[in-house]
Amino acid sequence: MSHDSRPNGPIPPKPSTMATDEIAAHPPVPKGYLRTAVSDGSITIFVTGRLLEPSAVERLCAELDFATSVCRGMVTIDLTDCTELGTEAAQVLHRQHSAARASQSRYRFRVIVDCASMIRALAAGGVQLEHDARRHRTRTAPPRRHAASLVSLRTA
Repeated sequence: MSHDSRPNGPIPPKPSTMATDEIAAHPPVPKGYLRTAVSDGSITIFVTGRLLEPSAVERLCAELDFATSVCRGMVTIDLTDCTELGTEAAQVLHRQHSAARASQSRYRFRVIVDCASMIRALAAGGVQLEHDARRHRTRTAPPRRHAASLVSLRTA
């Protein structure tokens, strides 16, 4: 009979880019909620599935805190694959947008949504959306599924 010194239960994921104290404050969420991409000084956080559970909102907060602390360009939240957005998550995005509009902010903030239910959920959290002129269809562009409903929130 062998003795195993590891603690019982699942082994927690190893921290990747966040500080240890941030990991302790924000428990891990199931895989598939968030994916982060970094390119040319900009950071994009892709949200998939439902963002309703408190643990998922806490994870979004942790990702946003990290992204906004290191980014000098554009921080983008892509909600095109998000199926449901809770009021708490919308309020988190509203707070981040307000912080990005401050004069001392080093980054710009943008939210991309693809359906009316996400627009309503963001509006319930106080996020006002504007149409992104670059997303409008032109004659040379291939048709998009919801070209008229693609909106983003940007700061100058």
